[in-house]
Order: sequence, then C-alpha cells, then structure tokens
Amino acid sequence: MAAYQGNIAGINAAGGNEEDTGFVKGQIDTVGGLQIASMGHSSEPLAKLGIPHKVVDVSDRFQEYAGAIKPQVRFTLGEDQRLLGAQVLREDFVGELAFSLYQAISEKRTMQEAFSNLNTPVESKLGIAYPNPFLDRLK
Repeated sequence: MAAYQGNIAGINAAGGNEEDTGFVKGQIDTVGGLQIASMGHSSEPLAKLGIPHKVVDVSDRFQEYAGAIKPQVRFTLGEDQRLLGAQVLREDFVGELAFSLYQAISEKRTMQEAFSNLNTPVESKLGIAYPNPFLDRLK
C-alpha cells in the first residue's frame, strides 16, 4: 500500500492528478494450526459509524473434504446485500478463498454474485463446489 501511495505522490509531484481510490483491508494469520482470514469491514466499526448492516453465518453452505474440519465463514452485508466484509476460519487453502472474497468486496458484489464466482482453482481441483444461489439465508 505504501508503494502504491508513493507512486501516486510521485505522479502528482511531477504535475499529474492521480487520486487514491482507497483499498480493502485484508489479513491472513495462522493460529493453533487454523488459518484465519479477515477482509473488508467487520460489524463493530460499521456499527460505530451508524452504517446499516447484518452479519450472516454462511458456514453451513461450505463443504468439507476428507480429513479437514468444516470451514467457518461469516459475511458482513450492507442494506443492498453488497458484501462489506468476510471472515474465514479454516484448516488450509484459506488464502485462495480469501482472495476470491477480497475481489468480491473490492468489486462491490452482492452475496449472490460473490458466491457465483467463489470456486478457487485449488477447490475446483479438489472437486469442491459452493452452492449458488442461496439468498434464502437472508429471508
């Protein structure tokens, strides 16, 4: 991020007119053998800012594969059903899933749009497919 902003500063110093359009925060850690990813906004700062949202646990929509624990996944959605944030707890391959969710947040996709593009190369190779659509979770 610093290099990106430095590039913008350099362009502007040379007479350009570039603007930083912002970025989506993302973090991946490993704790106790489990991978944890968090992208976008979580509920607490949204609530402090008075931004209407809801958190939806979509863990039951994810499939497990042999020898792995079932992923735990929560989405933070805006009033328009756009994906504002996501948290994932999983044994492995969390980076690939996190990247797909990061893209969905950056591109302001709805939850349905995010799930329609969620199969990562690793999971496709393993034969894991996520159901779509599943907006019944919101009703």
